[in-house]
Amino acid sequence: FIDLPEGILQTAFYLKSTFPDVGLNFNSPLKAVPSSETPDIYFFTPDMVLDDFNFDIVVNARSFAEMSKVDLERYFKDINKMKPDCVFFNLNRYRKSTSGDDIWLYQYPYNPFWNVLISESAFCQPLLHLLICSKSPYVSSSIQQELLRLRYVCYFSELFRKFRRAVM
Repeated sequence: FIDLPEGILQTAFYLKSTFPDVGLNFNSPLKAVPSSETPDIYFFTPDMVLDDFNFDIVVNARSFAEMSKVDLERYFKDINKMKPDCVFFNLNRYRKSTSGDDIWLYQYPYNPFWNVLISESAFCQPLLHLLICSKSPYVSSSIQQELLRLRYVCYFSELFRKFRRAVM
């Protein structure tokens, strides 16, 4: 779990309240832990180096819009290194311009090893898109085809955003 310290505290509190037996680790993943004490969930801050550490699931909900293009590319460099069968849950805006960079969802730097499982507009949130992918050991055209399709979806999403602003 990678988040800012405040988010980690909230998440850890919720998890321990809901699942008291869950094992949590707030230290470096490189620290040796006996197999009987292996934590269920590791917590990291964005500044921690995670070389050679793999996750079963990667979740990003709405925070790519807060990142600069350089930070986004750094995150994807690490995400693209994940092992096969890793699932990537990405819920973000079609277009982000909050950090001074203008980046579209279809421009996110996925590598060609991701297979699309779900790709749809977020429920009751027309400016957000849900893209869930699974990492494959083989090159696939699945994500490239979906990003190309999303280029057109982004165009219509931008028209909707402009229309909404004009009406309100």
